[in-house]
Amino acid sequence: MSKIKATGYYVLIETEEVTLKSDGGIIMASAKDEKRLEEAQCIGTVVDIGPRAFKGLQCGCNSAEEWGVKIGDKVEFATYDGKRPVSAGKDTKYRLITDQKIIAVVTNE
Repeated sequence: MSKIKATGYYVLIETEEVTLKSDGGIIMASAKDEKRLEEAQCIGTVVDIGPRAFKGLQCGCNSAEEWGVKIGDKVEFATYDGKRPVSAGKDTKYRLITDQKIIAVVTNE
């Protein structure tokens, strides 16, 4: 697999695995629905941040830290948003999202 690095104002996110069964073993979705659910996945971990991401935004933000995001953060973005990098392979769990499309940082607190 090729190594992927975010460029420009993009953020590279590794999406979480889709759960087809509950912890108790109840099937919540069929394997047939797995692809659709993967496309709809809207939570993932920030893997890389492009050099122009979060800089010079109209809101006055000039860095990822000012936006509240850093590499390793679990984030939420709009369902179906972003692009799956072709170079990562057909079954990639990565998504390239524009900086302003990250709408929340998810914590366990």
